[in-house]
Amino acid sequence: MRKHTLFTLSVLLALVLGACAPTPTPAPPTPTAVPATPTPEPTAVPEVAHITIYASPDSLGAALEEAFEAERGDVLTILGGPWCRKLKSEQEAGDIQADVIYGAEPIFYTGLKKSGALLPYTSPQVAHSKPEYQWDGTHFTLADVRYVCIIYNKNMVDVADVPTTIDGLTDPRWAGMLTVPDATQCAAAFAVVAGLVQPDLDYSFFEGAKANNALLSDRAGKLPAMVASGEAALGVGPHDPVLRLWKKAKKEGSESPVAIVWPEGGVLSIPRPIAIIADENRSEAATQLAQEFVDFVLSPQGQTIATKFGFVPVREGIELPGGVPGDLETIDVDWAWAQANKKDIQASFESIMYGE
Repeated sequence: MRKHTLFTLSVLLALVLGACAPTPTPAPPTPTAVPATPTPEPTAVPEVAHITIYASPDSLGAALEEAFEAERGDVLTILGGPWCRKLKSEQEAGDIQADVIYGAEPIFYTGLKKSGALLPYTSPQVAHSKPEYQWDGTHFTLADVRYVCIIYNKNMVDVADVPTTIDGLTDPRWAGMLTVPDATQCAAAFAVVAGLVQPDLDYSFFEGAKANNALLSDRAGKLPAMVASGEAALGVGPHDPVLRLWKKAKKEGSESPVAIVWPEGGVLSIPRPIAIIADENRSEAATQLAQEFVDFVLSPQGQTIATKFGFVPVREGIELPGGVPGDLETIDVDWAWAQANKKDIQASFESIMYGE
């Protein structure tokens, strides 16, 4: 009986001690691997194209820049001044900075084309140009026109005394009062001189100008300012700077002293081209922007802007600038002939005008 009781107490004690023993802590669960988030590819930033334009005059370039950038933002740098000289220096150094050039005259562009400096491009806007300005070829396009006229200072010469022909400026009465463009210094000036000596290299006008001690203007567009300042009383040069002088004087509430006589027998017509420079390192977006700028210059808006600075439009249906008669007879320069005789013309001009 005693043994049974002791056994029972042992069993009970074991149960009590087992109940009081701490509950084992379960092992922590094995963490589940989280898949790595892939690094996103960088988003491609669209290229913002920007191009450089060489154009003259400065005021026209600024107006075109403002209008072209109105819906595109800051995409142009336009440089003016004597850019033809700048570009030739850059070409000799093998580093032309311009993407588009606008101004000067066809011979300058023909030379660039022959050297491989121009990118072929035919704007769809050319179809709207007047037939006489739709030249064959794809490397440059005629964008506007300037006429050669007699320019005089109203405060120095009475209109009744102004010659009605360019040859009349060689009259000895104009000795010391005349200015002419320098064919050795400026592409546009060469175009004027070439037109005056065609078709048979007749230098009689310049021989007479030399006899009258004519002053030389190193830029054709600068010549009217020489007349306006009184440095010369008369000259022969492009009409458009005169119209800009009129506009400037009117804006200032005054009257310009320079005036125009359109020569009898017709006025020389000198078209100004536009072209894209060839550059294999230029991006496709920049080339497209250059093409858009050419299209814009030839568009109704671009042509209308050009007329506000005195240039005759090449596009059909655009009004002439104020001060240019609609019934003028024009004389074309034989550009192929002028190109072929360029060295002879410049050399003869230099010999006459710079000689003793």
